[in-house]
Amino acid sequence: MRTSSHRPGYHSWVVAIGFAAAALAGGCSSGSQASPAPSSSGANASTTAAATPPSGPLALLAKDGQRVTYTVDGAAKEMLAFATEKVTVSASCAKPDGTLDCEAMQLLRRGKTVQLTSAELSRGLPPGAVICAKLKIANTTGRDAKGNEDGFCTFADGSLVSHGSVDTHVLAP
Repeated sequence: MRTSSHRPGYHSWVVAIGFAAAALAGGCSSGSQASPAPSSSGANASTTAAATPPSGPLALLAKDGQRVTYTVDGAAKEMLAFATEKVTVSASCAKPDGTLDCEAMQLLRRGKTVQLTSAELSRGLPPGAVICAKLKIANTTGRDAKGNEDGFCTFADGSLVSHGSVDTHVLAP
């Protein structure tokens, strides 16, 4: 089955990733295996730990992602959008074994670990943008084919995650 905006073979690839992800999924929650915070040595700081193994509710994301292309900094970037989990992350995070592994996913898998003060929240910026700035991760903006704009955190490995995803999965109550 071929969907309208995808190249041939895409459906098979998604099904294969879904099966692999299901086979690899663990039972612990996404917040139970925290990665260290990104270093503060630059605007595109990278995490210092090895890849976080997929687990919890974010482990099975690869099975139902919808590909969306955004223009970010003048270049086309393919993203995977997971509506149910409220995650939009770089398609480059999807690995052949069905896992999603990149610095963007490592941040999301840390769980609700970053608190913002009322002063930080009152700046008029999306909380996800404030979190990334606080963690010394660069922010950028992209537009999809319909002209819809979204903000993204940009990591040293080239991966992106939407500000809304960071709001949902990283902002502590």
